[in-house]
Amino acid sequence: MATKKTAYITLSAVLVFGLAAGMVVGHFITSEQNQGDWHGRRGGDRAVTELTQELQLNEQQQQKLGELLEQVKAKHDSIQKENWPKFRNIKEYFDSEFCKILNEEQQARFREIEKERRAKKHQRPEEKKSNINK
Repeated sequence: MATKKTAYITLSAVLVFGLAAGMVVGHFITSEQNQGDWHGRRGGDRAVTELTQELQLNEQQQQKLGELLEQVKAKHDSIQKENWPKFRNIKEYFDSEFCKILNEEQQARFREIEKERRAKKHQRPEEKKSNINK
């Protein structure tokens, strides 16, 4: 019985760690705030402008950089689109299993926390900044 419980706790911990690590990596890959992310959602024009200034790129280099960023963004978007359902399934599995170990009050609070987290995640960057100052 103790071995089964230990296995369940270990599996849960690994699942939570994996989910958290995936979310952190996903955040850094897709974050509009990530300054090192030249190929991010807003990165194309910003990247060309910043790298042109910092590296004094000529027009031909700027054009090739723009093309490269478009290629990288397309690959990034493809991978994200392909893998997102897998991450969502893991999250749904975790939520379901985690709720089994919570009492009704904890389950309700957990759902509230998740709802708040989702709302915050979908805020525009300027809204996030204004919420930090509150």
